[in-house]
Amino acid sequence: MAVKKRNLSGSNTGAISAEAPSFHRLLVAARLSRTLDGLADEICRLLSIPDCRTSRGLKQAHESFDTIASKLDALFTESRQHRNKFSTLSDYLATAVIVIYGRMEDDSILKRRIFTETNFLEQATTLLKSPDTGEIVMETLSYMTHYHDMDVLDDLAGFMSTIIDSVEPHLENIAYAEKAVCVLTHVTTTVLEEFDEDDDEDPTGSALLTRVLQFLIRVVRLPGSTSLSFSHFGVFCANNTAELPDTFLANQDSIDLLVASTRGQDICTRITAQRSLINLCLILEDDEDDPEFSNEQLVTLCDRYPDPCPVLGRELVKLILHNEVMVRNHFQTREGEGLLDLFLACEDAVRKTDSLTADILHLEWLLCIEEEEEAYEFARTAVERYPCVPFFYYVLAFCGEMNIATVLFAEKGLQCPPMTDFLRQQLLYFATFASHKVIASMAYGTLEEIRVQEMEALITKATGYASAFINISSPDDPLLPCMSALAIHLDFVMEGNKWTRLEIQAARDKFSLVPEVARSASKQCIALNTILDRMSTAWKTWGPIVSRYSPPSRTTSSHNSDPTAELVAWLEKLNTTAPSSLHLELRGINPQTARYGAAQLHYCAQCSTASAALKQCSGCLKTRYCNDVCQRRHWKYHREACKASRVDA
Repeated sequence: MAVKKRNLSGSNTGAISAEAPSFHRLLVAARLSRTLDGLADEICRLLSIPDCRTSRGLKQAHESFDTIASKLDALFTESRQHRNKFSTLSDYLATAVIVIYGRMEDDSILKRRIFTETNFLEQATTLLKSPDTGEIVMETLSYMTHYHDMDVLDDLAGFMSTIIDSVEPHLENIAYAEKAVCVLTHVTTTVLEEFDEDDDEDPTGSALLTRVLQFLIRVVRLPGSTSLSFSHFGVFCANNTAELPDTFLANQDSIDLLVASTRGQDICTRITAQRSLINLCLILEDDEDDPEFSNEQLVTLCDRYPDPCPVLGRELVKLILHNEVMVRNHFQTREGEGLLDLFLACEDAVRKTDSLTADILHLEWLLCIEEEEEAYEFARTAVERYPCVPFFYYVLAFCGEMNIATVLFAEKGLQCPPMTDFLRQQLLYFATFASHKVIASMAYGTLEEIRVQEMEALITKATGYASAFINISSPDDPLLPCMSALAIHLDFVMEGNKWTRLEIQAARDKFSLVPEVARSASKQCIALNTILDRMSTAWKTWGPIVSRYSPPSRTTSSHNSDPTAELVAWLEKLNTTAPSSLHLELRGINPQTARYGAAQLHYCAQCSTASAALKQCSGCLKTRYCNDVCQRRHWKYHREACKASRVDA
């Protein structure tokens, strides 16, 4: 049921309650306060509102949220009613109300209630027209939208045009404009990816994204703009180019800026720009039917052994290990569909004498019927029984989501005893592409606390994966052009800011060795062509602007150790079981608790919500959840740890 918001108009909300201090007294406080924070403190004292910068204050806010919201709504309404008489002081009081709400932003549950149960957004947007109050409001909105809470961002999406209209007349105020860039980027990163740019009836789709993109480019062009706006432009492109590519392709300035950014001073700038260009390079779909795959060895084998038996099962496994893709493609054709039961029959025939062969046959059957989630879970249990069988790591990498866990699985698989060329090539392929995707995630904020040395170490490892793949591949391998392009991409990320015109030309010459048809066979190839062909023109226009943005300060290692060794140790200790815990560990945050200023908050182990009012697991008394629903969903991940905690206790 939708929550009905409070109405700002009407006799019941026109003034603060009788027991509250008079509006005149609050005006005096506004006149005497030297800072907006000081005024917010005084209002909280006079209206008996808890200090939400502390854990205790946040807990009290949970208990009395309705009362607090009513007091703040009444104060805001009365301050606007007296604006003609006390314009500056009234604006000061109204802005302080927004600041007080902003102090609750670290608590996700309170933040959602602010957006869904109060008139906070309507109040905030009325203060945007003046840059004096608008800058403070925009800063508050920037903090409140920093973490991608869909409930919050979805409400704010309808106000993006209002934000742009309010800020455009005041672009000389760089701080105001850059805070607006932050808010717009945070909203579009989460919300616009669900919109369809081909839907003409969607007012918040392509047209709005085009306007946001143009606004961001205008701010980046401003002489006084800082790396804040430039980095957020990169995040905006990285998160929206894949979903709404036509909007970017229609704006040539955005393409040229991205091309020039691949030579930026910061490694994160280079990888973000590169990833955006790869997203934009769409491959035209062929209208012809998919080709029919046929594996003559497989057909001959089935003819030789018409009935399921252990010998046929072992022969099938040999074919799977030498080219699983060909086997799977054959069984997914019309000719092979009738033979799918063969896997299960051979599995039953060999299970008692050779459980490893039986497990491989069962996994292949799951892959053939496209049950990838079940195959992933089965491979996880199998790899515990047979930790040195590379096929299980191959399945984990194939069925995964191309994240850091995929890199870990591929790395472990490559460390196994001698394997077939097919498995080695596939593991190198998955390791390279997953590493490239993780590097991009590091660059635009998913892995906020990962150090630059570790990013560079991962790039070095990914380059090694790509080189090893190229060395063992035949010249006619269909994946070779893509991997060759990716190897150059990785070199560009690592040293692109130091490359001269001659080195760029050398990269162009190196890539020209790839057949022309193959150079347009993948996104990576098309993106590399775009960078190499347009760099000269793009750098003339955008080079001076890109060059002025210096790299942001980043955490560095406190000791001189091998960053690659540190990375390996870091990968090994990752918990790849529960997605939410993995995400939090990659952000460098303890999955159980985090401290914001003086307030200590806890994370929900299932949905990662941060709040001071989460419920403890009654078993281990450590893990916390929003409610019973989150606890039930997370129980399959938490069960063993919970039992172990109770035994230790």
